[in-house]
Amino acid sequence: MGRNISKKIMYDLGYYEYDLNKQKQVEGFIKEAEEFMLNAGVLPTLLSSKRAYAVKSLWADARDKGEVVNLISSNAMITHLISQMKR
Repeated sequence: MGRNISKKIMYDLGYYEYDLNKQKQVEGFIKEAEEFMLNAGVLPTLLSSKRAYAVKSLWADARDKGEVVNLISSNAMITHLISQMKR
């Protein structure tokens, strides 16, 4: 995982890159999302796609807000994006 991805997602979430503690936390969220996608059957080569970026960003946002209850429900955006990458 590149640091540019974590910096972009941090910026999307409203944080600045010099917050090293938050950057480590966001990088952990991104790793979680990548592991989840791999376990769901997404090919490793697709982890750098635009859809995968969207999943990572949505995952990090939900985890950062503490809204993990509906993160992977049947009608969650993450679930739909992952199913599209599995086709």
